[in-house]
Amino acid sequence: MKDSWRILSIVAAIAVAASAVFLTFETPAGHVLPPGSGALIAGTPTPDGGREKVTIDSLSDSTKELVDKIIAQLMSQGLTPGVELSVQKDGKTIYEAGYGTIASSGPQAKVVPGSDTRFQIDSLTKTFTAITILRLVEQGKIDLDQPIGKYLPGLPNLSWNAIPVRSYLGMITGIPDHSETTGTFHEAIATVAAEQTSYGTGLDFEPGSKYEYSDTNYFILGELVNAVIPHQRFMPFTKANVLEPLGMTDTGFIPFGTGDLWPTPYNNCNLATPAANCVAVLPRKWNAGFTGGGFVSTMSDLEKYAIGLYHRAILSEKSYKEMWKPTKLTSGRNKNKPVNFGLGWENLAFDSNKDLLQVGKNGGGWGWGSQLTLFPQRGGSVILLRNSNPGGNLFQATIDIQFAVAHPHLKPAITAGAEPNTCGGTLVVQGSGFLPNEQVSITVKHAPGFNSPQNLGVLGKSGPLGNVTIHIPYSLNPASGLPGCAFSSTATTSVTIIATGEISGETSTEFYLRNCGIAWGACAA
Repeated sequence: MKDSWRILSIVAAIAVAASAVFLTFETPAGHVLPPGSGALIAGTPTPDGGREKVTIDSLSDSTKELVDKIIAQLMSQGLTPGVELSVQKDGKTIYEAGYGTIASSGPQAKVVPGSDTRFQIDSLTKTFTAITILRLVEQGKIDLDQPIGKYLPGLPNLSWNAIPVRSYLGMITGIPDHSETTGTFHEAIATVAAEQTSYGTGLDFEPGSKYEYSDTNYFILGELVNAVIPHQRFMPFTKANVLEPLGMTDTGFIPFGTGDLWPTPYNNCNLATPAANCVAVLPRKWNAGFTGGGFVSTMSDLEKYAIGLYHRAILSEKSYKEMWKPTKLTSGRNKNKPVNFGLGWENLAFDSNKDLLQVGKNGGGWGWGSQLTLFPQRGGSVILLRNSNPGGNLFQATIDIQFAVAHPHLKPAITAGAEPNTCGGTLVVQGSGFLPNEQVSITVKHAPGFNSPQNLGVLGKSGPLGNVTIHIPYSLNPASGLPGCAFSSTATTSVTIIATGEISGETSTEFYLRNCGIAWGACAA
């Protein structure tokens, strides 16, 4: 099982889809929910019951409305039947909400997903595996820079034995990806070892020379834990050293159908495929010890996890820094080059002082999706769970939600100026207060005497802080017949700049040209 997408650069630049028509549904209690796109999928339940949206603590009404719109867009992008959202700030949950409805295996056939709804979290499991390994490092049982063969002898490919443990956590081993869910670890690993690849038997590339996502690394890390603590093994050790200290009682290798609330998973759900392809599927029968993606959890448990990470529970601060720093390549022409993957975590972004801005991990598999994103400098985190795959861009949604919560006072604003060049130049349009990576449409309405600016109606995208700058070349039409400039020194004409954010709404501002050859400015009417 591979993640549904990869973040390959420190600051992701992911286009937000075009605005969708958002339907609303109302629960019997009278609370309006943004759409379950289950209404768009043949055979999925319509929202006719279930609990109200739960709000823990309070956000402003405008912030709640914006968060709801973000989720609504996510659901319409991915035809996702149900989504569960939670937001943390300074070590406590400040907002939790369920959207849409899910068909449940429990006594209620149609319910809004809640904090106790169980979801397969797929590759988010890798973060628990990484923390388990680091707990063993702190206990002196494992050295990350020692060859894995020191602790786990008998791997079927001899070249694997010499690769350091750290390289397995950081996905730079060259071992091919293998997500077989049945059989034993040994059978799965033997299958990979027997493959002929581009770099000798059982390797895709020289170890340490490249980053490549591979679940096989985490198969082997699970076996490493079993070998180091044979009297306890992976799950009992993880439960005693990670889950129970955080109060997580509903996370682990839990068979589908255990308990009351299990969503029906949906597969092949995205805008690129017909809605009919978004169909209910039987849950995948994971290998009971799949340490790369076999965990099940609930929002209630993942909130405890996020809060524990905020408080730096379980591990030392040194271990957290180790876990969240980019892995460096150890061989090849790009030796010492960092990649955007730490030890089990990705989505790494840092400021100019090398302080961590964000870190997270997603999971995407057969009918499920999960995303946990932490914003350490703001003391925040956002968690999203869904019962479909791929079902829209969860990572981008967590960034948008964090921005909306962290900056509720910001409203879209547009300013403009120009770099004059005789009778032509560049119109510079700047906006702020949008969501990060939000698509912004800029339209220039020109008065008589202007040629249509090049790229009229161009699209731009805001940066990490919600700011956008767009340069639009323009030229003047000497319609008056005067040589050179189109206007006399006393003439004025107006240009209207309209910027529409797909989520944030519309704003417009007028600017005036004083004189051809004189600088543009945001002049008063």
